[in-house]
Amino acid sequence: MFFPVSGFFLDGPSKWIYLFSASPNEIGDTLAGFAGTLAFIWIIVTVVLQSNELAEQRKEIKLSRQAYEKTNDHLDQQRFENLFFELVSTHNSIVNSMEIRAKEHITHAGRRCFSHFEAELRPFGYGSRKSARLNYPEVFSKNTSLLGHYLRFLHNSLRAIDESAHSTLVHRRLFRALFSDDELIIIFYNSLSEPGKKLVPYLAKFAFFDNLPIKRLDEQGDMNELPSECFGDPL
Repeated sequence: MFFPVSGFFLDGPSKWIYLFSASPNEIGDTLAGFAGTLAFIWIIVTVVLQSNELAEQRKEIKLSRQAYEKTNDHLDQQRFENLFFELVSTHNSIVNSMEIRAKEHITHAGRRCFSHFEAELRPFGYGSRKSARLNYPEVFSKNTSLLGHYLRFLHNSLRAIDESAHSTLVHRRLFRALFSDDELIIIFYNSLSEPGKKLVPYLAKFAFFDNLPIKRLDEQGDMNELPSECFGDPL
């Protein structure tokens, strides 16, 4: 006789007495049913435990991936900050190393070179027949060794900052603040020349001529040759 497991333990001592006095076959059938029920319960418990374990593993993997991405983003940010300050330092080094000589004597050095370049744009003063815009190619040709290096580095610096995902408005403003009025005048007339057109899209993105001293331009109408975004809110 098979003793149903359901209610077996709740039916009092008589069930136990009857079980122990039963034949081996009946005891075996009863225990087999009991074991089957335990096995089924154990399977359910195992599945639940494995599901919980997998869920915890997925959670740990997700957290690890987020931590990895955050670390990588932080490293990328740090690399950009290092690059930015290296660009600033190199720009200043290029400017400070500039020298204009007359025979054996240094007549202009550093940023004063740009006041000399501007003077060359107007050899006959303001209001002369040949404007600074028309004179610029000749001035550039005469000072290619200085202006060529300076302008190439400016172009690549603006592009590097613009293309970085970590570049902010603060970086753009800080970089823009490096340039003196004399430098802005030369960069402005360069942007009106054929070789300088490649620089114009970046000048617009940075509102580079936000502080351009427009009163020092020969023709303020020359500003119309460039996108209005280049000028921001000029002084």
